[in-house]
Amino acid sequence: DVVNVQFSQTTTHNSYHFCDACNGYRVGAGQRNAFVYKIDNQELMFLIPDVHLKKFYISKNDSTMQSLILSDGTGDGDALHSPIFSPSRGRHDIALLNLHHTLEGHPHTHIVVVSRADMDLYINKWTNHVIMVLPESADHQGYGVYHYWIKRFAETNYRHERQRRSVPCWPFITILQDSCATWTMSTVPDPSAPVTRAEKTVSLRTVLCHIERTPELAKFAAVYTSYWRSTSKLTAPFDRGFTESVQLVNVDLARDVHFNKERHMNASLEFYRLLNYTGLVTCRFNLFKTQLRYLKSGGDVACSPDKVLPVSVYNPSTDTIAVSKLITVPDKAESLALPVPSHYLLECFLHQGASEVLFSTVPRSHPILQLECYFSLGETVNTVSATLQNLPSLTTEFGGLILYFSAQRLRSLQLSNLKFIPGAKLCLIARDREELREEIVRLDLEDSWRFRFRDEFKTSSKDKPIYFLTGTYV
Repeated sequence: DVVNVQFSQTTTHNSYHFCDACNGYRVGAGQRNAFVYKIDNQELMFLIPDVHLKKFYISKNDSTMQSLILSDGTGDGDALHSPIFSPSRGRHDIALLNLHHTLEGHPHTHIVVVSRADMDLYINKWTNHVIMVLPESADHQGYGVYHYWIKRFAETNYRHERQRRSVPCWPFITILQDSCATWTMSTVPDPSAPVTRAEKTVSLRTVLCHIERTPELAKFAAVYTSYWRSTSKLTAPFDRGFTESVQLVNVDLARDVHFNKERHMNASLEFYRLLNYTGLVTCRFNLFKTQLRYLKSGGDVACSPDKVLPVSVYNPSTDTIAVSKLITVPDKAESLALPVPSHYLLECFLHQGASEVLFSTVPRSHPILQLECYFSLGETVNTVSATLQNLPSLTTEFGGLILYFSAQRLRSLQLSNLKFIPGAKLCLIARDREELREEIVRLDLEDSWRFRFRDEFKTSSKDKPIYFLTGTYV
């Protein structure tokens, strides 16, 4: 295939890039050392080439890996303090994991995070990279599990390093998508000027050094960069917006907020939402923009329809999904059983079928309220995501409600204070049928919502389907 690319001397590269400058960066000369790191009774495996062993604290008594050595945030002004974690799935050969040029050859810590199923493929392609291998259970979970274990390791490691050294440690880690290609830096515009095009290509090292040296950075729980667009206009150098491209996460401040391991789509967006709703401060640096390269396989779309859904469900020629086949009636004698994660089917159904099936009769002027969760409901459905803390401030008349996995802290009195239009639709999502019935009783839903037996569904997954019930506001 022939594709258009923007060449830069500071771009990232995949495994097919060869040059004398980065040959030693890619190809290792020594052996690879394996260590097991236990968290929450789960085992992470670290495969560390000899040249990178000095970045880890290895116990002299039993030769176990105790921690990843962290910077104290001082020292050489050119040094990068934040270790870089790159989650990567299903694209060992095309993932942009060669950071030598974009980091301008400077020393750094880069850890590639892969599943147990992909481990051998990444080891063979990236012989000189540190590789963190997730527990076997991650092979059957969403892409959010990669971010979950990155953060769990980072916050556990931060705590161990603080105890071992008894000095302050740098609390940030960088989570870098494996499709990030180049970065640009914009100039602060004249407010009266038209669309701003004053920008130049910069390296990832320039971006990270600028962010890490920002005054009072430690008060932010997460920092992001913007996506590059041809028509982008720089209206403010900073805001609280979100993108998934480059994330600096403060594992000290964000220690009580976690990624959802089951999510296949929008896992980072869900994490960002939780950070803001818990009162933590985030910041997006609009001066820097990240250009992504389209990679045809793997990543957060490793469960893409053409790979996991049969032709009877997904039509590759028209790129359409038979939404009705993603779900089925629980007591149906013969129903489709797809060997696909149930959460993926749920997310697909909500994205593809929310406007066609669940909320087809709801006027767009009345948004759908999602409590304690966020799902993409497609482009035609107006939605609002909220937590229980900001329920009292909601005065809108909603056209529907989504309750995800029971929102255990929600009480019937809180729900009764919300306003819904007549005919509004409810979607109650639970792990099993018993939980569905328990939640109907606990929240007194039958006082205001009408339910019918035929409005109960489950995902068409072979193992552990997710159940949901729809109702109408009366």
